[in-house]
Amino acid sequence: MAGQSAQSAQSAPAGPEKPETTLHANADLVLVELSRSQVAVYPIDARGLMVAPMLSATQSGSTMNRKPNGFANAYSKWLTNTGSEQGTMQQMAEATGGKAYLNTNDLKQAIEKAIETGSNYYTVAYTPDNRNWNGAFRKIQVKVDRPSLNLAYRRGYYADDPLGPEHRNAAQTAKADATDYSALRTAMLRGGPDPTELIFVASVRRSSADAEPAIVESNQASKKISGPYRRYSVIFVTNPREVNWTPTPDGVHHCTLEFLTFVYGVDGKLVNMQTNSVSANIGADKFAALLKQNLQYQQQISVPVKGEYYLRLGMRDAGTDRVGALELPVEAVAKLPPLAAEGTAPAATK
Repeated sequence: MAGQSAQSAQSAPAGPEKPETTLHANADLVLVELSRSQVAVYPIDARGLMVAPMLSATQSGSTMNRKPNGFANAYSKWLTNTGSEQGTMQQMAEATGGKAYLNTNDLKQAIEKAIETGSNYYTVAYTPDNRNWNGAFRKIQVKVDRPSLNLAYRRGYYADDPLGPEHRNAAQTAKADATDYSALRTAMLRGGPDPTELIFVASVRRSSADAEPAIVESNQASKKISGPYRRYSVIFVTNPREVNWTPTPDGVHHCTLEFLTFVYGVDGKLVNMQTNSVSANIGADKFAALLKQNLQYQQQISVPVKGEYYLRLGMRDAGTDRVGALELPVEAVAKLPPLAAEGTAPAATK
């Protein structure tokens, strides 16, 4: 098991209860930001395997080494400083679900292991029973039935109110549409890192077994591609608690979500896309029930049958500009049974 991730709507690393004794003040602030951004840290100590300077052969005749007290004090100070520096790295890694690589001269292998470990993980989501959103740190613990395993996961989360003032203020200032410079457009770049500010899962299946001569009417395709095409259904699913809902005095809750499906060629060029913006206005009598189910939205996208292509899927909460994105090769889903063979696709929740 390369890694383990435990997440909630605001999954986070362990909250430093005594920052002045466990982490430097700046590192403590960084931990809080990493916690709310759901970022796992894999620090690498580039100094490699270290030897105390006073133990070096070049210091064998130094005045300090001829004075026991001077040597002991210098050695103790070096141990303290080194331990504090590496301790900070270890603590940040453990708190965020990552791993620290210390005392190794094989930096290439350390980087490769960090990338491999960070790319292989399980996502475990849950909704807290405690609805007292007081901003306090709450610890979580993940257990498996194999006690010999060493689990790496985020150690808790901050109980931020999803409907609190900070979110409402963000909703008032954020732009409702995705511009060329928005966080979502950046997140939709081919081969880029997958942002996880907004957590969602997606199902991608062929809509039918037969190829089609034309693209889906609502798609925005490049003039350089040609058929035949295969149509795919993309179903986005997210927890409504992931979304920023703006309440009004009459009890109605509002949100605006954007969904994007991009098709990239193997050369990294965008050849087709489908974008939709959905606004929801949920009355007070229905809002509580809505929070108990998943939100779903479905898109259709056409992909040329011939050639190698990649799908980049993205979702944006326009109220806060929080985004999520993921990427997969079309080849990974091209041979799956068509969606129609297993029943009707779920309707979009608006």
